[in-house]
Amino acid sequence: MDTESFFKGKRPIGQKLKAFGFCERGDDLIFARPVGDGSLRLEISVGKDLERAAVHTRVVDPDTGEEYVLHLVDDAQGAFVGQVREDVEHILQEIARQCFDGTPVPTKNTAAVLRYARERYGSTPEFLWEDTPNTFILRRSDNKKWYAAFLTIPKSKLGDFPAGDIGVLNVKAPPEEIARLTDGKRFFPAWHMNKRHWLSLPLDGTLPLETLFERLDVSYRAAGTKKDKTRDEK
Repeated sequence: MDTESFFKGKRPIGQKLKAFGFCERGDDLIFARPVGDGSLRLEISVGKDLERAAVHTRVVDPDTGEEYVLHLVDDAQGAFVGQVREDVEHILQEIARQCFDGTPVPTKNTAAVLRYARERYGSTPEFLWEDTPNTFILRRSDNKKWYAAFLTIPKSKLGDFPAGDIGVLNVKAPPEEIARLTDGKRFFPAWHMNKRHWLSLPLDGTLPLETLFERLDVSYRAAGTKKDKTRDEK
């Protein structure tokens, strides 16, 4: 049994993993459940980094800490190993179905911006809409205000562009900056948000990462209180 095949090409959704019973431990989300006759334990760890999203599973004897592997051997027979294999498959199928999205992160730049936000501000994406799994937001931890939204939209929503979808980053900015930057080529009126206070930035490589990071910083400050903005700008 190839346990990795259950999650291949899929992306974990943090909120759904936590609702399923995963708990944070360092850089991972951890889940454990008894299998077989209850004498063994299935342990699963999922990396919180959307770029890699590594999933590791193992079955262990909780008394000795030794790993049990017979369920991974196709030729292994017997009622006990069969029950362990069946339990593991059922649990992994349910986690893959309930907690993973089959649509990958849309662009390399998306992953880079998410990594920057996590390292600089401790932000992790929130998936708020089940019917649009490629739409997620970042918010400040202090006042819970959004400062970024990631969306996958038809290119035609930005203007007269060829058919197809594009990943965009919506960020806040002062109205005078939005008026100065908006050019219909690299900076666009925010799709589906207040165009006086938000911009849409393409994540297809049109803008260098340094520019995306800079606009994310501006947006983070703009989402703070006046006191926060003064402190952040120092």
